[in-house]
Amino acid sequence: MAVRNTVVFTRLDTNVDWPPVSEAYRIIYMDWESRGWRNFISKDVSADGLTRTVVLEWLSEDKKFDFTENATVRSYFNERDIYCIENDITLKVTTDEI
Repeated sequence: MAVRNTVVFTRLDTNVDWPPVSEAYRIIYMDWESRGWRNFISKDVSADGLTRTVVLEWLSEDKKFDFTENATVRSYFNERDIYCIENDITLKVTTDEI
């Protein structure tokens, strides 16, 4: 069954940049999208600029799991999480079956 991830980033100040996306991670997710295993749905920023919401859909829970088990992806997620901690950005991820 397909699943949807909603990732919500919240920062305290618009002078803080959103977490950067590494080129290595970008290459992997673009490959997964070209194969139809992962689909980027939307990226929206709130009117005040403090909240960014990213929505992704996965072909299946297994494909989502396989993606997150990739060493490059895990490394990027670790870097992203450290960046968020260091810059007071909260991150909330929810997953729903669709």
